Amino acid sequence: MQEIYIYDSFRKKIYIYSFDGRYKRSHALPMKDCTFIDLYNYDKDYLIGYNRFYDFRKKKKVDTHPYYLIDKQSGEMSSIGIVVDKPISEKVHTEIVKFPGGAYKDQVLFLITALIKNGDAFLIADYALDTIYSYRHHKLVPIAVQTPSVYASDPPVIVACELYTDSYLHFRIIPMYYNPSAPMSPMADAPELVLNRHTGKIAEWKMYDYNYSSDIERPVPTMILQSADRENYGISMFTAERLIEQYQAGGLKGELKDIASRLSIDDNDILMICKYK
Repeated sequence: MQEIYIYDSFRKKIYIYSFDGRYKRSHALPMKDCTFIDLYNYDKDYLIGYNRFYDFRKKKKVDTHPYYLIDKQSGEMSSIGIVVDKPISEKVHTEIVKFPGGAYKDQVLFLITALIKNGDAFLIADYALDTIYSYRHHKLVPIAVQTPSVYASDPPVIVACELYTDSYLHFRIIPMYYNPSAPMSPMADAPELVLNRHTGKIAEWKMYDYNYSSDIERPVPTMILQSADRENYGISMFTAERLIEQYQAGGLKGELKDIASRLSIDDNDILMICKYK
């Protein structure tokens, strides 16, 4: 039975529809302190989610077992058994800024995730834990261990995974601190490495796209933010504006040149889907 699941982060509810748009049911999640930006279809019975909820008053994440299975029929939530005693948030800076007549939340967060899907397998790489797990068929299997430990230094240094395939694990090594003069620099400057899961060797990739007329390095196509659902696939994105600029400058060739020739500046982003061997 095919269904569409829509998560309402404000109401803390999941709405279920048929594929033809017919409303079927909804579930109010049984906990109010939850933010499931990362929510996936796990199997025929469950969704799986990573709770990113951040308590602005305490300035930290408070859920010490943030990985859940959610029953598709009842909405019941159950922890998958990973305990995180000292959680680390994607947010490295939060501040309530007050002004006459109101206030707003100022925050800096890194675009990383601790839960990645690859086919019917999931990678759980919690920032505060040294062990990275595969979770498949309701079984947790350790696949890598970080050394030195996350909390061996101050600030803590984490492994943030971006790609998980049958053969590769792509990750960044990020010191989790706030740099007020360049807030995103700890992530932007972080080394990007690839673990070959067959050999155990770690390397640094440089990727180039043959659709460019010159050697322009491209980011590794990743799986972050639910960008790819099929097994061993990653996705890169191009903005229409950037492609048009490169096309007009004569910097494109092949299929990308053909696509760019038909774009207007208001078009949506273009996705490049890549299959890893």
